Amino acid sequence: MNLPQQLNQLEEEGYTVFPAFLDTETTARIRQHMDSLLPPVAPRNDTSAKRLHTLRHPIPGAIMAEILANPDLITLASQLLNANELRLLEQVLIRTDPADQKPGAHG
Repeated sequence: MNLPQQLNQLEEEGYTVFPAFLDTETTARIRQHMDSLLPPVAPRNDTSAKRLHTLRHPIPGAIMAEILANPDLITLASQLLNANELRLLEQVLIRTDPADQKPGAHG
């Protein structure tokens, strides 16, 4: 999928995926940081466990400033918002813990 298609999907569906946007090392560091701030990941078969965890601004840790200074992210945000001057309003990271799914179930 190219950028215009991704932007169209974002507009129509409220999400899109940018494959390989962040390298695996950065992605692993973000996940490690989130896991340090959130409760432990619940086992898949724990049906009573909370599966969706949200962290909102301000999120502690230097990694957040590092992510926001990523030139690729700034370029993408400028294109998405059609703006040259950007200001951060809120940081949000969401972790969804894995769960056993019944065949055909959508979580």
